Amino acid sequence: MSRQELADACNAELAKTRVKVGSGPRWAGLTEKTIGAMERGEIRWPNKDYRQVLCAVLKADERTLGLYIDRPVDAGADTFFSASSPDLEHDVRRREFLPIAAATVGASLLTELAGVLLGNLVEPQSAHPPSAERLLRQASKAKRLYQACDYTQLAAFLAPLLSDLATAQQEVDKSQLAKIHEIGAATYHVVASLLLKHGEHPLALLAAERSAQSARASSNPITIAASARIMAHSLASNGHTSHAVSVAQQAAQQLDSDDGLTSPDATSVYGALVLRAAVAAARLNDRETASTLLDEGQRAARRLGDDGNHQWTGFGPQNVLLHRVNIALTLGDAGTAIAIARKVSLDRVPLTERKVSLHLDVAQAYTQWGRHPQALSALRAAYSLAPQEVRTRPAARRVVSDLATLSRGSDRSDAMRFATAAGLAL
Repeated sequence: MSRQELADACNAELAKTRVKVGSGPRWAGLTEKTIGAMERGEIRWPNKDYRQVLCAVLKADERTLGLYIDRPVDAGADTFFSASSPDLEHDVRRREFLPIAAATVGASLLTELAGVLLGNLVEPQSAHPPSAERLLRQASKAKRLYQACDYTQLAAFLAPLLSDLATAQQEVDKSQLAKIHEIGAATYHVVASLLLKHGEHPLALLAAERSAQSARASSNPITIAASARIMAHSLASNGHTSHAVSVAQQAAQQLDSDDGLTSPDATSVYGALVLRAAVAAARLNDRETASTLLDEGQRAARRLGDDGNHQWTGFGPQNVLLHRVNIALTLGDAGTAIAIARKVSLDRVPLTERKVSLHLDVAQAYTQWGRHPQALSALRAAYSLAPQEVRTRPAARRVVSDLATLSRGSDRSDAMRFATAAGLAL
């Protein structure tokens, strides 16, 4: 059944129940959007009436359907993985028995970073005002740490960098000020991205706004468009998804108008913006808009030609495929997500963070599909690449929780052992 067909069947069953007991309607009824939210794990424990009709229509119990009140609420054998590394399974199993370090960025580091965002500057890294060249090197290092999923080192690095930026904006020669603002826009972009990873959504939106402010002050069209991307991401994460679609689309159109997409930097930022809008549209269950935007991203990728990392976007043809996987998953099309994932050439994906994202999307798709050993294999592949990323992602925790509750026998034991070793609380 489609989502709408399932909603209609459940609502019909609800109506029959009300007639039998002679009561009026207690709830508005299930919708296509609500069914989608349940599939994605955004709704884990609907009200009792809805649970009963879902079980009746689907001829299954609550456990089989994956409905648990005590589970987190945060949003195997397969050629796709065997091609990654012949020693992958052995390597990850070895890791599972090693002592686990701190799971994610320490609370003290996040608190310090939040304090700097709110104006409590830390000790600068040098007694002298930082030069634009040094700040650029530091901002580039921050980007590299983020894309390598080294979040602990990144968090410790960012607070002093933000303080240095604040100092430079006050003391640097005016001829260098526009460059300082460009660096500030890029740095606050990283800050927002890190905060989003750790669920600090309101603070991430604040950091995204700082990035946008710095970008506007730089008067660089590409910098302004790049900051719009993190703004759209932060808006969507704070529940302003429709606004996120508009922000990303308008920024892409403005960049095309201002620059004409005459450089790889502009084309990459444009493509990344279009893909960000597509992701947000999918979250609204707007298939048509998401598909149109994906196709536009594909055209930009063909124009670019390959997967590079211009303006730290990682944009290119493979990146478009990764987004197609994610959007198919978001729309509940697990089989489509797997089919697209098999087309990805991982050796042509330049960023560790993007590779891990693909594996986690595949793990979720296999879980939706009921193929639990393959889902765990995808999780292991992600963990072998970047343990910090797996420990940070709500999606990883959600998949492990699903596997631990829905699997049986050795599959369940394997899932629980992996969760313990990876530091993922069930």
